[in-house]
Amino acid sequence: MTTSVKRPSNRTLIASSLTGTTIEYFDFFAYATAASLVFNKVFFPDHDPLVGTILAFGGIAVGFVARPFGAALFGHFGDRVGRKSALFVTLSIMGIGTCGIGLVPSYDQIGIWAPILLMVLRLLQGLALGGEWGGAVLITHEHAKPGKEGALTSFPSSGMPLGLMLSTLCFLGMSAMISDSAFESWGWRVPFIIGVALVGVGLFIRSRIPETDDMIELKKSDDHAKMPLAVLFRTRMASLLLCAFAFLAQGFYFYAAYSFGVAYGTESVGYSYNSLLVSTLLFSFMYLVSILFSGWLSDRLGRKRVMYFGFAATFVTVIPFFAMLSSGSLSVAVLAFVMAGISNGFMYGPYAALLCEAFEAKVRYTGISLGLTIGGVLGSAFSPMLFTESFRMTNSWMPAAAFVMVSAIISAGAVAALKKANGSASGALGSRGSLGEQPPSADAPATAMRS
Repeated sequence: MTTSVKRPSNRTLIASSLTGTTIEYFDFFAYATAASLVFNKVFFPDHDPLVGTILAFGGIAVGFVARPFGAALFGHFGDRVGRKSALFVTLSIMGIGTCGIGLVPSYDQIGIWAPILLMVLRLLQGLALGGEWGGAVLITHEHAKPGKEGALTSFPSSGMPLGLMLSTLCFLGMSAMISDSAFESWGWRVPFIIGVALVGVGLFIRSRIPETDDMIELKKSDDHAKMPLAVLFRTRMASLLLCAFAFLAQGFYFYAAYSFGVAYGTESVGYSYNSLLVSTLLFSFMYLVSILFSGWLSDRLGRKRVMYFGFAATFVTVIPFFAMLSSGSLSVAVLAFVMAGISNGFMYGPYAALLCEAFEAKVRYTGISLGLTIGGVLGSAFSPMLFTESFRMTNSWMPAAAFVMVSAIISAGAVAALKKANGSASGALGSRGSLGEQPPSADAPATAMRS
């Protein structure tokens, strides 16, 4: 393949992909944090606290349901027009949705229109995020040197915990500086306004990244898919479903710890908001470190081996997590969140490279975006409500733990089956490393996974 552009440095790739995904996840998780803390009072005050929390978590579901549609839309745009152009649009739309959430009036001010507007704006966030992660991962993977794909694509994935850390710090700072009544009245809006200001920074950094050689060559070739989604469904449906189910456990455990865990800890165990915000901050930090480490490790041991460790850790730690959270001891609860963060990171770190290596270039943006977002709907969209409702019915966290354990088994099976489903995807899966169990060769040809 003829090189059309100079490959950007690893530092530039990391800055571009990590900044964008961090901003988008900052905005996305700001909603989830506010839903756990105040949205049941601000937008659903006529319901009892537990029902209000379930309704507030409904916005999480709306965002995740919108993400596959955003993945299909921006995947088509990214596979047809270019990776870089799609990433500019997704970040801009996320800024609009986030600004709106920060400014939408409360239920006391405009009545039923408040939760309606909240859900519409959450829909915009979901559409944008549906195309963001896939594009950021893809432009990094296609620019990466052979044998470094897992390490580099773990950086845009780490935007998830980094965005969570930043949003948590904002909420923690606001709740510490102002009274509870002021926080419920206006303080929770500040992180959303800050998120809008960061969008411009992300757009500037992304302007420095050139389009990938894969995309340039694809646009010149006769193999360019006019309807990437149709080609994907016709030729890679099994791969798509397996990639989605591979994400299931990560989504279940993440929201069991982050959203349901915070709500359970504050409302049932009696921890303060601030103490659990600090715990989730440590959860996010360990999640971040584990993503980066496991992505690097997957270049040496193979994607599957590393992810199997994450699934096994999820299966054996989720019951101890809830038991430790229920102890009433803050120090023990902090250790529980640290443990959950590590388990989540090992499932998610190699996931981006795994997906990139499962689809050829002409449907890669659409394939990896839909793989993640469908997995998000299955594993994340309704899990907070599912956990909360099961707790309401049983007054026990055991059903939530059981859901997570079952999801770990399902995801491990999906990863195990993925190589067979994609055995003839591009004729080079084994040589690039990574769906198989053999580590990639350091001198693997640069075009091995290029379609």
